[in-house]
Amino acid sequence: MIHKSAHFRYTNQSTRLMTSFHRVGRHLPTLLCAFLLGCAQTQPIQSTAQPTKAAALVNGKPITQQQLWTHLAESNGQQILDELILSKLLDTAAAQHNWTISEAEQQHELDALIAVLDQSSDPQSTPRLIESIRKTRGLGPTRFVALLRRNAILRRMVADDPNLQAQIQSQIQRATNQLNSEPTPQQAQRIKHRATLVAQQQAMEVVARQLVDQAEVLVMDRSINWSGE
Repeated sequence: MIHKSAHFRYTNQSTRLMTSFHRVGRHLPTLLCAFLLGCAQTQPIQSTAQPTKAAALVNGKPITQQQLWTHLAESNGQQILDELILSKLLDTAAAQHNWTISEAEQQHELDALIAVLDQSSDPQSTPRLIESIRKTRGLGPTRFVALLRRNAILRRMVADDPNLQAQIQSQIQRATNQLNSEPTPQQAQRIKHRATLVAQQQAMEVVARQLVDQAEVLVMDRSINWSGE
């Protein structure tokens, strides 16, 4: 199957933990960034599962790795493939610009996520929030780190967006209008910080979709029910 217009279900993710901050229930993969990469193509998707090797034993009888892979691909293969496709495109963009994403940048993405999602004053709520999101979305160590990396690359890509400042001011005005009184300096600073992150996030989503639209995706594994929508 070849999809020349491969729209993500860019919900959850990324990242999709950060793409988007302001709609956590729908956008967690960052995320869930406008580079013309030409015709990017994913590598064939192949299972590394061994047909006869057991993934589990039930009363001594095996469930093979191949059986497990097939069911996983059908149940959640599209979402995972979406993430891997975007990661591939973003890695290409980073390589073209000789960007190296540091651990500090990935930590910044985690801090940004916390700053936007956690509106409480209880510092103990942050770990619980992150753990809850990761558990709900099935974000283990590998997918979580990949999510932070995607968001870090996307944030670099939108850094020079000429429309970003206007979007930030719009977010600040919207948040200020919701207050019953003039914000205190501390409130104003918090509002500006969150508005900046949300505006960046919106720009990141647009660029991510543009990247995918420009890509040619050839899905080799027919067990993955991927429609590219």
